[in-house]
Amino acid sequence: MQKDSNDMPSTTVAAPAKTMTRIKPVVPPKGGSAKRTVCRTCGSPDLHLFLDLGVTPMANAFLTEDDLRKPEPKFPLSAHYCGNCGLVQVLDVVDPSLLFSHYTYFSSASKPMVDHFAEVAADLHKTYLTDPGDLILEIGSNDGIMLKNLVGKSRLVGIDPADNIADIAAKNGVTTIPRFFNPHNASMIRELFGGAKVVFAANCFAHIDDIDGIMEGVTKVLDDDGVFVFENHRFTDMVKSKCFDQIYHEHLCFYTLRPIEHLMDRFGMRVIDARTIPTHGESFQIHAARKGSSYAEKPSVAKVRAEEAGMGLNDPKTYTKLAKEVDELCKAMVKMLKDFKAQGKRIIGYGAPGKGNTLLNYCGIDGSILEYVVDTTPIKQGRYTPGTHIPIRSPEVLKTDTPDYCLLLSWNYADAILKKEEPLRKRGVKFILPVPRLEVV
Repeated sequence: MQKDSNDMPSTTVAAPAKTMTRIKPVVPPKGGSAKRTVCRTCGSPDLHLFLDLGVTPMANAFLTEDDLRKPEPKFPLSAHYCGNCGLVQVLDVVDPSLLFSHYTYFSSASKPMVDHFAEVAADLHKTYLTDPGDLILEIGSNDGIMLKNLVGKSRLVGIDPADNIADIAAKNGVTTIPRFFNPHNASMIRELFGGAKVVFAANCFAHIDDIDGIMEGVTKVLDDDGVFVFENHRFTDMVKSKCFDQIYHEHLCFYTLRPIEHLMDRFGMRVIDARTIPTHGESFQIHAARKGSSYAEKPSVAKVRAEEAGMGLNDPKTYTKLAKEVDELCKAMVKMLKDFKAQGKRIIGYGAPGKGNTLLNYCGIDGSILEYVVDTTPIKQGRYTPGTHIPIRSPEVLKTDTPDYCLLLSWNYADAILKKEEPLRKRGVKFILPVPRLEVV
């Protein structure tokens, strides 16, 4: 996929954005964490704590038998909102090499995500990648779940820091650079491959403390007529659905449109499309282009602005209310589970996503309540949940074992899972949905 220098497309590099104050990244010590003191998107120190989840392990740090005999790294975890631009963020930054160097989340293990990214690839190809020579760069390309749909249709390259995942992506035909995305590596990619018509990032833009570094890299590699398309959790979904389990050390930011527009403006870009998508509960898909480009702003952007304006996101009471609702939800869930156990009922967990470990640790749900957890991801099977140390097994076990209840930790795929497990439900197994409201089905 690499092109010779003589075969490079003739592209121009846009003039740098207007002079601005660079928001410096937090540099945690190796193996440790450090606390941010100013907002990631606007640099304001006006940060307000509203939900303290305590000191917890890393959500995707699933443990082996040997790990159980070692001290388990844990770090503070809490959510704050910026009084200036409105960005909701986790301030404690964990050493990224701990979080991402050997990742256990494989996008392709989820059928709904496979389908979603196939649709995304088709839309990007139809809308922006109109020439086979157009380049798409994906930041945090994981195992190639999205880019593999564009093999043979566009030039493509992924960048992802996890060596084990990059190897799998390569087998899917996706050239993947096993590094973190930053301005230096963006320049290297442009030199090797030329400018990108599309830069895409799904559920990783919120994982990075140095947002200015990401944006600087995007502006370096993006063609003048290129677009930056990214997907992330939308904080308004947390307000509506109380899905606090989306908060963990990897998820540093929870976006609404206002801080996104503030950020884009600082880097000479503007939002041209804002879509809500049904992934991880509800997420954003944002399309941004350079201010001088010919792209028109779609009506969706004004629609999202109006929706968020009516949600009280500038009122501290909104955040206080959310924290209270989360506390009440957890107390009700724990009471329900303990009541079932007192009745002699058997309960297991269904799904072992990172967010499930936030829920388990914050609510204090451990092996005394859940006998085991099932998950389809092979690399998680045979391991234990972080902090709570519940064994993880293959869903195959449910062909012969019949618990009374399954706590659905992968609640965002509830419809698909309930349909898939109809035979299990016919055997009398009931599912407990913790979010958006506690219910038994």
